[in-house]
Amino acid sequence: MKSDPVTEEEYQQAVQAIEEALDGLIFEEKVNKLLVVGGAMTNLSAIKHKLPVYDSDIIQGSQLRLSDLKKQIELFKSKTIAERKRIIGLRPERAVAHGDAAGDRAYCRPAQLCSLLTPC
Repeated sequence: MKSDPVTEEEYQQAVQAIEEALDGLIFEEKVNKLLVVGGAMTNLSAIKHKLPVYDSDIIQGSQLRLSDLKKQIELFKSKTIAERKRIIGLRPERAVAHGDAAGDRAYCRPAQLCSLLTPC
């Protein structure tokens, strides 16, 4: 994305690209929870808990609801890269990647994926 902050048009284009990439995913049964690991989810959890310093006792086992993700996406969209670098819990080097997040549909597409996260 070229704008800083991201424009609504760029955001919608990213959402569309993600939806197209995920269109082929098929799940045989509904899933109630998703176990995730890795830097992106660690950062999202740290932001939720407003952790200026990583704390494994808080992060490990932390739960993110779809509403948490939606709130953070709106936060990222509304900020410039410089402003995102000041978000408590977000490592500054991740400010660009999170700002390019394409929306709750990235986490919730196709329809079966909506149940992967605890409902709003």
